[in-house]
Amino acid sequence: MSKRISDLVIISDVDGTLIHHGESIPQRNFDALERFTKGGGRFGIATGRSLPYTSRLVARVPVNLPCVLLNGGAIYDFSADRFLVEQFLPKAAEDYLRQIHETFPEIGLMIVNPDDYYDVNKEKNASQMSRAGVIRKFTSSVIDEVGAPWYKIIFLVSAEQGNALREYIARQAFRGVRFVYTSGVMYEMIPESSTKANALMKLMELEGISRENIIAIGDYYNDIDMIRMAGLGVTVPEAPEEVLAAADLVVGPCADGCLADLVEHLEQMYDY
Repeated sequence: MSKRISDLVIISDVDGTLIHHGESIPQRNFDALERFTKGGGRFGIATGRSLPYTSRLVARVPVNLPCVLLNGGAIYDFSADRFLVEQFLPKAAEDYLRQIHETFPEIGLMIVNPDDYYDVNKEKNASQMSRAGVIRKFTSSVIDEVGAPWYKIIFLVSAEQGNALREYIARQAFRGVRFVYTSGVMYEMIPESSTKANALMKLMELEGISRENIIAIGDYYNDIDMIRMAGLGVTVPEAPEEVLAAADLVVGPCADGCLADLVEHLEQMYDY
C-alpha cells in the first residue's frame, strides 16, 4: 500500500523554524498545518522551551501529538495534561555552575526549573537577550534561591565568550551533563542523555510511529541529531553549514513560512 499524508508525522523546532522573531508565526504555516492535520497527518514540536512557554504556543497551532520540550529533557502530552518523560540535571550541576560563574563572572546565565526561568545575572543577561530577540521578562533571583530540581542552565554569551567557555568546559570533567548551542547567544547545560533525537525515539516507541514516517525540521545545532535520525530531515537556508549538511531537504526561509513549504512538498508526493 502506498504511503499517504495520514501516515506522516511532522516534528518541528520552534524558534527559527515554526516561529519567526519572538512569537510571530507566518499565516502560511497556520494554513498548511491545518490542512495537514485535518487530512490525518500528525504534528508535534521539539523545542528547547519549558512547559509554560510551550503551552501558549500549542494553544495556537494544531498540535495532535505529545511534544518534546527542553531540548529532549521532557515529553509532554498536552491532550492528557501530563509529562510522559521528564529529566533533570544531576545535583553536581550546581557545583559546575558555580565553578563556571566564578571563572566567567561576566557571562549572563539563567536557570530553568519546573516553575520558571530564573535570571541570576540580570545585568549581564540583558544585552545578550536583546541580541537574541528575547523580549520576555524572567524572574530575577540568585543561584541559592532557585529551587531544585533544575531542567537546564542557559549561558548567554557573545561569540568570543562562547568560544572561551567551550574551550574551558572541554578541559573539565563535568559528568552527567552535556552542552549545546541553541541559538547564536545561548549555550546550554542539559542532562547528558537529553537530545531531541533520544526524545523522538522514545516518542516513536510510545506512539507506535515508524522512523520512516517521521519528518523532522529544525534550524540550529540542537536540531542536528533529530534531523539526522528522521526518515526525512529538513532545514532552512539560513541554518549553519553543519545543519544544512545533515538535512535531506532545504525548504524556504523561516520568515516566509518554511512549514508551509514542507507541507506543500509532502502534498506533491502523497495523497490525502
